[in-house]
Amino acid sequence: NGANLQRYRDINLGTPTSPMTIGIAGTESKLSYQRFALPRPIAGFDRVLLLESSASSIYHGMVVQLNKRFSHHFQFLASYALSKVIDELPDPRPSNPGPGDSRLLSDSSNPRLDRGPGASDQRHRLTINGVWDMNYSSRLMGPARTILQGWQISGILTAQSGLPYSGKVNFDLNNDGNAATDRTPGLGRNTFRLPSSISLDSRLTRDFKLNERAHLQIICEAFNVFNRANISGARSTEFSRSTSSAMCGMAGTPCLVPQSNFGAPSASLGPRIMQFAAKLVF
Repeated sequence: NGANLQRYRDINLGTPTSPMTIGIAGTESKLSYQRFALPRPIAGFDRVLLLESSASSIYHGMVVQLNKRFSHHFQFLASYALSKVIDELPDPRPSNPGPGDSRLLSDSSNPRLDRGPGASDQRHRLTINGVWDMNYSSRLMGPARTILQGWQISGILTAQSGLPYSGKVNFDLNNDGNAATDRTPGLGRNTFRLPSSISLDSRLTRDFKLNERAHLQIICEAFNVFNRANISGARSTEFSRSTSSAMCGMAGTPCLVPQSNFGAPSASLGPRIMQFAAKLVF
């Protein structure tokens, strides 16, 4: 399916100059990019934002499910989704972005340059959940029945591919007044991917019958049982800018300096967490 969405565009930029080049430090490699020239067409204003309903978003997906309804003390559901999201940096929030905001287009004169995988483009997602009511003690007698009755275990296993992100430079390369949207020249939007993530959340409960109307439930829950470092963010600055001839070398000045920590994890979904609770039901 597809949809038309709103986006912001700076209409006080004019036309970018012919392609310019910038070198990579210590190499003879040159990257081409477009650069806006000052002054702005409407000299009395800086940025003039236009909020227009012209951005597109296209989603293709396939979902396969396997469902076992509750019987014989057990239920099970497995779901796999294969999907793809392509958009042009739509913005659902009707508010004025700041001067350094990634919500703006990288080049307002050519919105199609931002067409690429959407921020929510997660190609593969597998979810498995189940509930096992270990109510086999009804056939037992004496202490064995007292110890084994009332137990239930459940859990959710989620395995999914990583979300996309862009490789950026840390300065206003194209001179549009916004340094938050300048990507490495020659690269499209969201061309890199975070690592895949796997998480298991489990729950173990025990019911104690107090009388005919009330029972006590003891609950033990664990989130991210494997204590896996599921990365949710990465450092996106691929190059910085340098005007040092010693650092740039044969590339000339200014030049792009590769960042050694590009792609390094900057955030995660959190470590393993365990919690215990008691609930009185009456």
